[in-house]
Amino acid sequence: MNNKWYRTAIVVLTLGLVVGVISYIPKGYYPVNPFHSCSATYVSGTGTAGTANTAQTIITRSMPANTLRQNGDRVRIRVYLFSAVAASITVTVKVNGVSVAAFGVTTPSVPDVIECYLHYIDATHANILENEITGLGALSAVNVAGFAFTSNQNITIEQTAVVNNFATVYGVFVDVLPKFAQ
Repeated sequence: MNNKWYRTAIVVLTLGLVVGVISYIPKGYYPVNPFHSCSATYVSGTGTAGTANTAQTIITRSMPANTLRQNGDRVRIRVYLFSAVAASITVTVKVNGVSVAAFGVTTPSVPDVIECYLHYIDATHANILENEITGLGALSAVNVAGFAFTSNQNITIEQTAVVNNFATVYGVFVDVLPKFAQ
């Protein structure tokens, strides 16, 4: 384990006075956003639409095997979408068949976002933190089984059947934050 520290000096000029600030940053510390995009990420200007009146999988993305490998690794999954009309439709995000986030989409002129984090525990378990506007979502749970992180994990975005309504997915962002191995 390498615990070397690096010294960084920051100089600020305020009202003609030079103030020096020295900070110590551990090697391996990421001062900028350390998330990196996974190959499962999808972005489209036209989107992928579901079908009205149909419960279905709108889109499937594959998170590569061993994206999460050690305790402390985590992944954030964000889905950006619109509903077709102002009738509530539930969109669910699943990883390897495990529901990790769900949201009732109701406003066709405003984009909605579904977001959750998976925190790796072991090859088949993760903590799920589902984000919702008012706090943690109902699918948040600890030590959830059903994953197989040593294999590719399908991320599916599914919709419920609602008369004359469907969801269109414009982005699935799979951002990985690996634990830094020192």
